[in-house]
Amino acid sequence: DVATIPSWNGLYEIAQIGEYRGAITILRNTPVDEKLELHFEAILPDTRLGINIPVKTDSISLSTIDKAPDTYEMSIDVDPVIVYNPFLDKLLMYDYKIANGLEAGTRASALDANSYERTINILTTRGGKHLLDNVLAVELYRNNNQTLTLIDSAPEIISISPTKIVFDLRVIEKADYVIVIKAENKEVARQQISIAREYPVFTVEPLSGVSINPGEVLYRNVASVSSNGQIVRIPEPIVRLLWFTDTANKTGVEWQEGSRAVIEILRTGIGDTYLDDWMDIYLATEQKKAHNILTSSEGDNYVDSQGNLYINN
Repeated sequence: DVATIPSWNGLYEIAQIGEYRGAITILRNTPVDEKLELHFEAILPDTRLGINIPVKTDSISLSTIDKAPDTYEMSIDVDPVIVYNPFLDKLLMYDYKIANGLEAGTRASALDANSYERTINILTTRGGKHLLDNVLAVELYRNNNQTLTLIDSAPEIISISPTKIVFDLRVIEKADYVIVIKAENKEVARQQISIAREYPVFTVEPLSGVSINPGEVLYRNVASVSSNGQIVRIPEPIVRLLWFTDTANKTGVEWQEGSRAVIEILRTGIGDTYLDDWMDIYLATEQKKAHNILTSSEGDNYVDSQGNLYINN
């Protein structure tokens, strides 16, 4: 708590009223070799549930640089908090269609602000003038609880240069990074970014509820998946769908995974009297997590003929 540190007495203000309630103003000089980490903690009352909820934000790093020479400034063209929602990813759908021989259109038309291939453009200036990338170097660090680890190469990095970093968001569950720009082997600017996979609400239900006719061998059904009021036409890359049946003689019989079910009626245990001639069909579902890198038993990554990593979810 900053209020318990004597060296900060009278050197900060926390607004308590008005439009910017809770905003902090720091009046204290910070030497260039000093790093500050700020976070916010509170206990918020939830009047709907009648409980108090403790919250704690991620830390924000603050530092100063020597302003005697022209200062360097770095900016990026995206929100530093990046949230990836696979339900909105047209590129993910494009890849799935190509892999399964479906009509997919062009890859360029599938690239947009929601794609897993996410480009962060970097602009670095000195004294207000744009610097060319040949006088700069970039380093990317993974920030794990304020411990920075330099990333030379990683599955989530498609490419990196002083002017842009291209991420593959499919393989990221939640991670924090720090982009560092260097000139003449000296750090001149940095930017923290966070990336997280979103888990929005979705609904699933079997489309068919028709009766089974005498003599039928197979029962077929299709799952309807929707999210944010929209039908998910191809849910397999996003949602795990596992089919089950219950009958009077067998319960919890597991069938195949996917949006379509083909069920062998005799194996369900369904009977032929009015007491046992019923069958319930249902699905166990979950949104798939970030993709995994496929490796051999020796820990080597599997790659295709172009050197691209094999991943799956």
